[in-house]
Amino acid sequence: MKQKLNVKQFAFYLLMMLMPALGMAQAKNLVVTHRVFPKVDKVMEFEKALAAHSQKYHTGDVAWRVTAIQSGPDAGGFQIMEGPTTWTAEDGRGDLGLEHKTDWNKNVAIYLTDRQAVKYATFRDSLSNGALSDYAEKTQLTWATPKIGQNDHVVLMLKKLKKAWAL
Repeated sequence: MKQKLNVKQFAFYLLMMLMPALGMAQAKNLVVTHRVFPKVDKVMEFEKALAAHSQKYHTGDVAWRVTAIQSGPDAGGFQIMEGPTTWTAEDGRGDLGLEHKTDWNKNVAIYLTDRQAVKYATFRDSLSNGALSDYAEKTQLTWATPKIGQNDHVVLMLKKLKKAWAL
């Protein structure tokens, strides 16, 4: 005996079939930051070389925003932020090519110390007072790396702080 699907069953099966397509539709909310630290006596040369490299290789979807770090344990360094992009785009980016690597190694990296850090962060508008596309000449960043299992507590704290930041 054939049994007809009711509306709820049909909606459930339709949702299951569309799930892979929903997973591929990613928001551009990923930013990649690279913190580098120039040699103390080579800061001016580094800034000039970094600007030239950025203008040549990092425009459009991979444009860089570079900020000098003025205080804290990373003072004296520079933060290079790229994005926003998606995880899929970042994963599929692949090798940037020999010309790009050669330019970085011969013209920029020669002014750097061995110290560096790379972070991937996803922007969550529910935790921010601004949009991802908002830019400012001066920014204050606070990095929060929750202990395993404590992410929900950090999110609740940030939601409370968001109200204070809006004042």
